[in-house]
Amino acid sequence: MGTFSFKKAYDALKDSTKVGLAKVNSEYKGLDIAIVKATNHVEYPPKERHVRKILHATSAYQPRADVAYCIHKLSKRLTKTRSWIVAVKTLIVIHRTLREGDPTFREELLNYSQRGHILQISNFKDDSSPLGKLFLQIICYRFKAKKKMDCFIVISFFSLFMFLFSLVLKSRIINQCGRSTWDCSAWVRTYALFLEERLECFRILKYDIESEHLTKSSPAATKAHSRTRSLANGDLLEQLPALQQLLYRLIGCQPEGCAYGNFVIQYASALVLKESFKIYCALNDGIINLVDMFFDMSRHDAVKALNIYKRAGQQAENLADYYEYCKGLDLARNFQFPTLRQPPPSFLATMEEYIKEAPQTGSVNKRLVRKSDVHITLRKHVHYICSHFYMSYVLCLVYTL
Repeated sequence: MGTFSFKKAYDALKDSTKVGLAKVNSEYKGLDIAIVKATNHVEYPPKERHVRKILHATSAYQPRADVAYCIHKLSKRLTKTRSWIVAVKTLIVIHRTLREGDPTFREELLNYSQRGHILQISNFKDDSSPLGKLFLQIICYRFKAKKKMDCFIVISFFSLFMFLFSLVLKSRIINQCGRSTWDCSAWVRTYALFLEERLECFRILKYDIESEHLTKSSPAATKAHSRTRSLANGDLLEQLPALQQLLYRLIGCQPEGCAYGNFVIQYASALVLKESFKIYCALNDGIINLVDMFFDMSRHDAVKALNIYKRAGQQAENLADYYEYCKGLDLARNFQFPTLRQPPPSFLATMEEYIKEAPQTGSVNKRLVRKSDVHITLRKHVHYICSHFYMSYVLCLVYTL
């Protein structure tokens, strides 16, 4: 993405100033410096050593107060910036800490979000050109100037501004820069919505879907499954919609326009893409469990289950389109994408027929629940389709981890 050299110098000056202030004024000097450097204005993903410093500061070995302080600083960094680069790098740090960090961070972030809404940045927009950003800073400083030295600095800045303005008039990339910042700002807002939904899903499920390990139902079992495979009826009907909403936000994280080719956004998109495999695996295991219990449900629960089943079919189509879109990303070229299959529409008719016979409330009359060949066939087909995805999912883990 084309940027002016003076803008880079100006942003670098801001970053170095913040680092200097952290060294002097901060009680958590090391952590503050790591946060500033990990989320600086350099158009490149956060450096690994700074992310590791933040992961260590939020580990279980550190006091809860340290974790809360880290979240506060990340929140402040996110809400105060008007740079899409700083915003997306801050979200990347939060995302990686959610994925790789200690559960303490997720718990504290959930508590903080209920008070401060850290990830709600729906109004975020980096609408400043390099020239406009510098001009805005000069004007703001002008109104704060009270001393002669301040006025001298303002005059110096203004002279520099006029010189740079003459250079900008000769440039033809202003519109391109504007489009780039708008496209990237739009993706930042979408990314924040996904992370917010991820946190909400953690609140409902009481565990993190990405850090969960697949387990076998018995020692003799040949395949491992998500815990949604063994959930009770009530928990399943509560958790599957939360997972489906999370998948909806994930599919929406498709960079467009100038954002599509940006390396930092592609890096974040790859993190989002990796999460789709476990989310959809958990949904498939949940659908198998749902179908197994469907013909024993009351009408009220069966209606909920049918809506979940219908949405699962639609989301399989949307996720397949999302995978096709992501295959064009440079950072996703080595990914092994799963093959998604759907049950035939006739299954829905069978489920809708059962709902007409099921009682309104209470236990289901066993005479109404006929273990017919159609019901058994439905279960077998869903088991086969979801098991096929499971094998593709295992290959995905091998290629992406």
